[in-house]
Amino acid sequence: VDGSAYHFESPDGEVSIETDGDLVWAVRFDDRKQMVGGAFWRVEIALVSAKPPAIGLRLYQVRRSDDAPPPVSGVPKVLASIASEVGLSDYGIPLVPTALRLRGVSGADALFRMLLNSNRVHPVIVVATGRGVVPEPSVDRLAERLVGAAHVVVIDDTIADRLISQFGRERAVFGGAVRLYRPGFSADADPLLQRLWTYSGSQFSPYLANDISEEVCAISLEAGDLEQRVPSFVAVRTQIGQSRLKVLRRQAEKVASTAEEERTRQVAIQRSLEVELEQVRAWALELEHRNEAVEKEVRTLKSERDD
Repeated sequence: VDGSAYHFESPDGEVSIETDGDLVWAVRFDDRKQMVGGAFWRVEIALVSAKPPAIGLRLYQVRRSDDAPPPVSGVPKVLASIASEVGLSDYGIPLVPTALRLRGVSGADALFRMLLNSNRVHPVIVVATGRGVVPEPSVDRLAERLVGAAHVVVIDDTIADRLISQFGRERAVFGGAVRLYRPGFSADADPLLQRLWTYSGSQFSPYLANDISEEVCAISLEAGDLEQRVPSFVAVRTQIGQSRLKVLRRQAEKVASTAEEERTRQVAIQRSLEVELEQVRAWALELEHRNEAVEKEVRTLKSERDD
């Protein structure tokens, strides 16, 4: 795709691409295979070819009815492929679709560096083995489900003991437990904000995995300016459209006043207006989706109030 827009529709969904052909790429995919359930998934990916390159991803569930199934928190599977084949990093900490196994003193040092990294923007989920039993393959399924949104680490008893001595029992994680360490964690961080779960047996229950995923995905929305950190598809489309308009206007301004050149200028102006109209339509559609979400929330609040 050169510096232009692209759109494709099929019974299973639709794909839209916006790019300037150089630095910015944005893709929006609507997975409509589940429309029979009253909702569909929308994935938006923005890629900036900077140094280093940056990628942002948004996942929505667009609900068309109150009877639509509730969403299950997680990240799109495409991110696991990107992490495996291209590689992702959280300020020097690799983001991988499998759990990181750490053992012994060297493993404890590596974990402490990760937890105390002040630039880290994703939470660290630390799983302590219960009596030597690792919840396999639950930890790897959780890591793949949350790749790009969290780090999943499995530790042994040696590291668990060093966590207690380093940060205190109220901030540590013991055998048969899972703790989530938020970005910005320090030795005096509020322990109540570093959520703790317990598990039994050799695997996580669906409830536990879902609850951890809900917490991680909620943290991913806590950015001060979400639109700046992860621009939406509409924001990228608008920015690229404005750049195209500037080029068209410069081209139109250079046209002389002869009859043929005047006609060319009018064509350029018409195209400029068509681009602006397309942006307005896209923004109207985005507002429609937001309005539907707000209306659903109002209905939910009214229902809770009535109950």
